[in-house]
Formats: sequence, C-alpha cells, structure tokens
Amino acid sequence: MPLKMATQRAERHASVDEILELSFEQRERSRFRAELLGGEEIGVDLPNGALLRQGDRLLLDDGRVIAIEAAAETLMEVRARNAVQLTRIAYHVGNRHVPMQVGAG
Repeated sequence: MPLKMATQRAERHASVDEILELSFEQRERSRFRAELLGGEEIGVDLPNGALLRQGDRLLLDDGRVIAIEAAAETLMEVRARNAVQLTRIAYHVGNRHVPMQVGAG
C-alpha cells in the first residue's frame, strides 16, 4: 500500500479525521515520516521552513484532515540570580542550539 502524503495545510477549523502527535523537534522539520495515533504511517512534505504548531491541520492526499498535537516533553526550568548569570546561561544553551524560552524574573 503506498504511503499517504501530507503536502499542504488544511484550514485550522477543518473537521479532523486523524491526529498526529509530534515533539517540538519533529514540528520544526518540513519533511519526515510519522505514525498517526491510529497506527497508520504517513509522509509529510511541506515547503522548507514550515513550522507546525499545536492545532495546525494537514491535508492528506486522500482528503483526510490531520490535526497536529504537541507531544508531552520533558522540560527544564533554570533560574538565575542576576542578569549576568542569566546572560551566561543563555549563551551556553544557545550555543548548543537548544530551543529555549526566557521569561520575566
């Protein structure tokens, strides 16, 4: 059986037929194979630079709509005593190209 492909987005309000749970790293890629929650393997081939977010929809070549869900991931919270320490931490984390979020305080 040929691999079903998702090559374009569907409207965010489109009725969902299947769910695809992806980690942040997977949602950054534009071309990959993945397994739907129902167990079916599909291919995704979107334009370069496409970033998938929680709630996005993809259209499979057979007309089904796939909802993107963010997979649960382990996160680490880091706090700094002052701006200098925070800058040093941000530099080292950024130098490893690890996604991060910086908040107030």
